[in-house]
Amino acid sequence: MGFIEEINGKLNEAMKTAIALKQEGKNTYRLLTPFVFEDGDGFVAFIETTNGRIRFTDYGNTLMHVSYDVDINSETRKKILDSVLATHDLTYNEGEIVAESNIEEVGLVFWDFIQGLIRISDISLWKFERASSLFFEEFEEFMESRIKPKVPALLKNWHEPAIDESSLYEIPWLCRNGGKPLFVFPIQSTVQCDQAVKSCLKYEGGGYKFNSFAVYAEIEKINTKSINQLMDLGAQSVSSFDSQRKDRAEKIILDRFVNPPLLHRGADK
Repeated sequence: MGFIEEINGKLNEAMKTAIALKQEGKNTYRLLTPFVFEDGDGFVAFIETTNGRIRFTDYGNTLMHVSYDVDINSETRKKILDSVLATHDLTYNEGEIVAESNIEEVGLVFWDFIQGLIRISDISLWKFERASSLFFEEFEEFMESRIKPKVPALLKNWHEPAIDESSLYEIPWLCRNGGKPLFVFPIQSTVQCDQAVKSCLKYEGGGYKFNSFAVYAEIEKINTKSINQLMDLGAQSVSSFDSQRKDRAEKIILDRFVNPPLLHRGADK
């Protein structure tokens, strides 16, 4: 059995489906697989062989295909890509997704390569996945880079000891620059929305004067009752955290501090 025939046999055994190799160059073969993108286009995958080493590559097609639908260049999405690459032991080389193997492990490496491409090609990963840490990292970057330069009195995880001695009702972000302080709540889940409601009620009950603003990762994933409760307490909101709504969130926050009156003394503490 020749080297290429041996590779093909191991790929079919690992994937439990028909994988064909079509020669495209002296040591380059296109992998014909049943795997497709959401729009029906087939995956582009190649195998290169050099001195007994095997290299799988998509020649940059997967990320190019995904980029037609979403912006994949934000820091948050780079972290998502890095996580997928690490999980499947893949490398990134100027747009290409690559995996290397010897003949003994070629089936397992190809399995990881295809699973990685499937995960990367999942548009929902890029459009909707907001792993908690990534959403809050992105939100923190937004507050630090776009709000803090214009509202220097910006505090994270703030509480007023006279009202919330045990820090059970922390305010994720407090903006103050005169007048009523603004409570800013980044919200990704119904639990976080309910906590924002409890915090607002706690400070309202303590006589603290404030405005509030909620930034939802995806408002459609939050219980409607919880959204309405926060709205009843006077909270403005944006329904997601895409680039357009980031601009709106920035405007809402900064508009609170145009021609500010004297600093509300309750926010000094």
